[in-house]
Amino acid sequence: LLTTDSLVPGLVVETLLAVAGAVFLAVRGQKRASVRAWTDSPELSQASPASDDYEAARGGFWKKMTSPIWVDRLFTLSLIISVGVLATLPVLRWVQAPHGYWDAWQMWTPKALILFRAGGEWANRLSTFETHPSYPLLVPLTTARLWTWVGTPFHLGASFANSYAYAMSTLGVVVGATGLFGGKRAAAVAAAALAAVPAFPAWTAAMYADLQVSFHVVALTALLAWSATTPRSAGLVALAGVAIGGMLWSKNEGMMLAMAAFPAVAVALVTPFDWRRGGITAGWLVLATAPFLFCLFHFKLV
Repeated sequence: LLTTDSLVPGLVVETLLAVAGAVFLAVRGQKRASVRAWTDSPELSQASPASDDYEAARGGFWKKMTSPIWVDRLFTLSLIISVGVLATLPVLRWVQAPHGYWDAWQMWTPKALILFRAGGEWANRLSTFETHPSYPLLVPLTTARLWTWVGTPFHLGASFANSYAYAMSTLGVVVGATGLFGGKRAAAVAAAALAAVPAFPAWTAAMYADLQVSFHVVALTALLAWSATTPRSAGLVALAGVAIGGMLWSKNEGMMLAMAAFPAVAVALVTPFDWRRGGITAGWLVLATAPFLFCLFHFKLV
């Protein structure tokens, strides 16, 4: 705080120093424990230092002490730190700017107020809105729904909860999917990579729709990868259709990503080995996306 105008640079430096210090102490502690255990090892104490038995015992001991379990512990530590940073930084940034950034107070929050208070006049009010009146409504609808639950309009905590929930869900899918397919180390690397992207906590605190789009893109990727390993995956593919619908209903840019997703999904599902099963699965995908398409086209055209 004394050296910068923002919490973020200081927190990044602090985190890097903390990780480096933790790794240094863990490695140093491992070496000290190894030396003590090596000296006190019964196999080594019974063998002559010049004998072949001593060298064999020494090699076996060091192989045991440098086993993957120590590396796994470092990856686990990295995973915990990365998740902690990603969970904390958006909250600290939001406290500094509780109304969010430009898109939030210029577009998403006013639209949520219209949806919350205008009653049957909401369509007329939105049609005369100055900033992107035809943008899809996932963000303001979710915020208005949260306001309805808490009973207070323009409750900033509810507005941020919308963005924060999507951000943590995105993190959960990234860590969970990479852990499922690649193990703990892959999950730790994925979390660290996401923690290294400054835009992620910034856009979460900004309460932008990019978080909703990113969640649905990540969810679609994870669901398709999961369905490829499951014989009967119609339910997973239907959820993938919901993820594509979420892209459509989040933001205009999400429509572009959804258009790219459909041919990619078709290539992944309709294989030359089983056209019938691929066709049925694609039908589930279209069926799950249909409600979102109907809402989007009705909102855009009518």
